[in-house]
Order: sequence, then C-alpha cells, then structure tokens
Amino acid sequence: MSKNKKYFYLSVTFILLTSLSSLVIYRSFFNKTYTHYKIGCELYNLDFKIVHKFMGYDCLFLNDGSYVSVTKTNLYYFDRSSQLLWSKDFESHHYLELSSDQKKFYVLGNEYHLFRGDNVRFDSITSFDIKSGKLISRWSSFPVAEKLEALAGWRYDKLAQKASWKFNPTGVKYDFLHFNSIAKIPKNKLASEMPELAEGNLIVSAGVSLALFFDSQLNLINMRSIDNLQGISFHDLQITEKGELLIYHNFSKRNNNFLGTTIELINLKNNSIIWQYPPLNSKIALNSICCGGVQLLEDEKILFSDSTHGGAFYEIDRKGNVYFNKSYPEIDSNTKLPKIFMKIRKVNLTDFFKNRKGLDFKSN
Repeated sequence: MSKNKKYFYLSVTFILLTSLSSLVIYRSFFNKTYTHYKIGCELYNLDFKIVHKFMGYDCLFLNDGSYVSVTKTNLYYFDRSSQLLWSKDFESHHYLELSSDQKKFYVLGNEYHLFRGDNVRFDSITSFDIKSGKLISRWSSFPVAEKLEALAGWRYDKLAQKASWKFNPTGVKYDFLHFNSIAKIPKNKLASEMPELAEGNLIVSAGVSLALFFDSQLNLINMRSIDNLQGISFHDLQITEKGELLIYHNFSKRNNNFLGTTIELINLKNNSIIWQYPPLNSKIALNSICCGGVQLLEDEKILFSDSTHGGAFYEIDRKGNVYFNKSYPEIDSNTKLPKIFMKIRKVNLTDFFKNRKGLDFKSN
C-alpha cells in the first residue's frame, strides 16, 4: 500500500472514531436519544405509528419494564408482565412526574375545602413510593391560599375564575387555582444563583399566573408570578439546561393585546422574553386555549402540542422552521377534527421495552 493511501485510510478511520466518540459523549451527556412519542398512556414510534395503548390518561414507564397508570379516580402500578401490584383510590388530574432514581412519582391531586362561603377545589401534590404505593409526602395549596393570592396580584373571584371545576364527583363547582404541570428541574447554569433551580427540584405550573418551586420532598421553596391573569393562562412550565423558563402560554397578553397561544423562553433574572413562537407580527396564529404541552429536545428543537385545528403537534427550531408535524389519528365525533390532547413527550423507552415480559404490546 502506498504512503498516500495509508495516510488516507488512517485519516478516514480517525475521523470516524472521533465522530463516533463525539456522538457517544453527546448522547451520554443528554441521556435521551429518543425512541418514542408518548401521549398520556399511548406510545408511538418516531414515524408516529401506534406501538401500544395502555390503560389510563397518563402513564410513567420505568426502565425495569413496569409502569404506573393513573385515571381520574385511581392510581395503579403494574409489573413488567402487566400484573397489577397495587392500586389505590386517588382523585387526580393532568401530569405525573417520575423521580430521577425511578423510586417514587409525583401526582397532582384535588382537595375540597370551605372557602369564603363556598365549597372550593384546591390543588395538592403527593409523592408515592412506586414499589409499595406508600405515601411519602404531600403539599396542599389550601393553607397558603391568601399568600398565593397576594403573589398573583388578585383576590380569588369565583365568577372571574374562567376555569370552573368540571369533574365534580362531590358536587364542588369552583376552582381556586388549577395546577397543570409538574416537572423535574435538570442541571442548569442558574442553579448556583437561584437555589430553587437546583437539580432535582420541581417546578409546578399553577396555571393561574404562578410558577411554584419545590424540593424533592415537596417543601415549597419559592413562588414566582408570570402574569396577572386570573384565568388559566398556561399549561406547562419547564426549566432548560441554560436556566431558562420554557412556558406554554395558552393565551398570551402583551401591552394589553392578546396574542393567542405562544411558546416562550423567559430569562428568569429579569422576566424578559428571550424567544417566542409564533414571533410578534407573524402571520402564524395558534389558538390552543384549552390545553397544551411543550418540551425542549436534545438538539435544541422544540416539541409542542396544538389544538388550533384539532389535536396536533409540531417540532420546530428556534427560527420557526417546522421539522415534523402530525395530527392525532382519532377524529372527534362532535367537531369532526382530530381529537385534542394536552401534552406530548419524546422519550427513551429502550430499557422499558427490553425488560417487558410477554406479548401484550406491539413493538416497533
């Protein structure tokens, strides 16, 4: 072999090994490398073809092949063979969140209290041990109701509160706040300056203008006002690795003008908007007043759900370029549009599927 050819082959080998190493480091750093889309308890492959639909309105899929499922009135834990290990009565809504070590989970719940002459629903957050189902810790918004009002900048008004409580098995009609999401805070650049942003803490969307920060034991650390609207103005809050606040703003208001639905990245040091979609003066208009979820992906793209024309989701970059867009596969019989859903996530379920036992699912 000539020296030139040998040099060429060595160079190509070096480049390939370097590229492979970089990819491994990149994937290891982010620890994601997505394999599926998840909508509630439904799993889709990356072409958005259904893989399996589990029971419940939201599920957590564990690396050992087991999973937690929740309905509006019950919690369930199934082993990797889909055998029920425990269940309990628990009235909940919206999101579940899994601890980093996959030993416990957090769930948003409901409480009912007499408040200024009416029976009113209040939000709670509860953590449970996954293996045993034992309650670990619990936090209620009821004891700090007036403190929450003062921070939000308004006094609770049952007539002004646009989102009255619709799921009312106890006959309760009114809703004090309305928590919409709970998310773990990742390692980020602002944690040293803002203790509430420490890795492993939780950020909760109070829906009605507030972001709440908790430690892993559900001790309230800090509260922050996002806007001064009493109606449910956002559904999803997350912290990025840069320490930004990522928000799904269902109806955004700027200079007394309503902008419709916007996805925003906010600088928490001064509450300024770093980025938003659609941009100001854009011809694109979103109108997902009822619900929505957002996720910052490992390649800096942003995944979000949309209900402007029925249930759909998009993957975009920060320039607004659309890379992937699909509508929900089922049609609503009333609207004749794709069924609306709240949140979508891209997840890595390699270990979950690897450790499943039996053939109770369709694998991609």
